[in-house]
Amino acid sequence: MSLPNLEEFSSSSGDELRTDLKSLIHQRGGTYDTEELWRKTPEYEFTEDDKQRAEQRKENNKVAAKKSRLKKKHQLDGLEKRAVELKSQRMQLLRERQRLNQEREKLKQLLLHHATTCPGVSDCLKRKLDIYQ
Repeated sequence: MSLPNLEEFSSSSGDELRTDLKSLIHQRGGTYDTEELWRKTPEYEFTEDDKQRAEQRKENNKVAAKKSRLKKKHQLDGLEKRAVELKSQRMQLLRERQRLNQEREKLKQLLLHHATTCPGVSDCLKRKLDIYQ
């Protein structure tokens, strides 16, 4: 038996709808049981196999979630270790830069002293050294 077209009943009240459905079902050769038509559909009954599959999925999900949390923790630990290493490297590079700047200043002063005291240094070199002061 095919289902009735619900557009025919869109303006009907509840009682009119029941009456119309009842007559339509009788016209098409079906039986009309009020209880059967209007009661809620029964809950699906799970078989033991369904329950086992659900439990297995639940267990698999627990294992996957635990694995995911451990992976995330390892990644975070690795990132924290890398951050400590990079901070240490940065401090080392800053100290090296400071040492090199000091050495550059010493060499500049030595060259400037040499340029002002040595008669063989050209005027061009003296002008270039003046730029760095």
